[in-house]
Amino acid sequence: MTVIAERTPGPWYVLQTDHGFDIYGENRHIAGRTGDGLTLDDDDRANAAFIVRATNAHDELVAALGDACKYIERVSNANYNI
Repeated sequence: MTVIAERTPGPWYVLQTDHGFDIYGENRHIAGRTGDGLTLDDDDRANAAFIVRATNAHDELVAALGDACKYIERVSNANYNI
């Protein structure tokens, strides 16, 4: 039997720490990045922010895609007599 895990519900957020950052969602640690002797740069911070932004927008984007698919189906099935 295959068990499919569900994603952690949002909203997700980034928490800056002294040594890096962590991503959390609904009181659960999702991921983190520490310097480990390396310098965290602006790209690291931008990537963390992008992950959070994309995750938080996911449900709305899926709903919008569903609406777009319904519209395309309705328009493509319309009988236009010109």
